[in-house]
Amino acid sequence: MKRPKLTRLKERPVLLQVVKVKLILGWPPDQIAAWLKLTYPEDSAMRLPHEGIYRSINYVYRRELDRGMSRHLPSESTIRRPR
Repeated sequence: MKRPKLTRLKERPVLLQVVKVKLILGWPPDQIAAWLKLTYPEDSAMRLPHEGIYRSINYVYRRELDRGMSRHLPSESTIRRPR
């Protein structure tokens, strides 16, 4: 298996576009993840956990979403850290 594995956002441009639009509209990542689950109940490839959205914005090695998308996040913190 080839590593690093492609992320779901890189594999699915439609999913990437949906997440970008929702972030620009002011939706927090947890609401986007819940909306995706309700909107695409049959298609598991169109689901994304909210942590995945944060990682896509904040972590350099993933960076599917632009760094500027962090200004659309509800919190002031740029990187989420586990407690």
